[in-house]
Amino acid sequence: MAAANGRPSYFRGRSYAGIDLTAVEDEGDLFIYGTCEYRGDGGCAPPRQVQNGPEHLSGAVRGCARLRDIRGVPAVSLGGGVVLFKRGSAVKIPDDGTGTGGDLRNMAQAVRPVSGPADVTRPLPAPTKYVLNTLAAKCGAGPGDHGRPIED
Repeated sequence: MAAANGRPSYFRGRSYAGIDLTAVEDEGDLFIYGTCEYRGDGGCAPPRQVQNGPEHLSGAVRGCARLRDIRGVPAVSLGGGVVLFKRGSAVKIPDDGTGTGGDLRNMAQAVRPVSGPADVTRPLPAPTKYVLNTLAAKCGAGPGDHGRPIED
């Protein structure tokens, strides 16, 4: 599963903050934590998720805003979630709809490869210069970054 899609999959381990990993879908592209719990208004709070995908940037980062880097890689706010761009892929932590968006950064910091070290203090693999330049052009400069193109 770790390389079934041609790139390493990242998740938050078998549990995160007391919520167990309950499902893995799309050959390791989607990790679901917890179960859907119905609220009094008839709605269903979605479970916590980690989504893995290719680092395609055309159109996918429209409406994004740069955040402080997380574990050495660019992070953007996109569609209520946080997306990390690392070498070869993007990892998205979607907002769960419960209004706890402040925890998204902590959840993003906790990602680790399915097959690899569980050390969440290590930097993630840096993305290519193309990704960095595209993010600067589409999402603006990150904090401490002046939005200048990265030179070879």
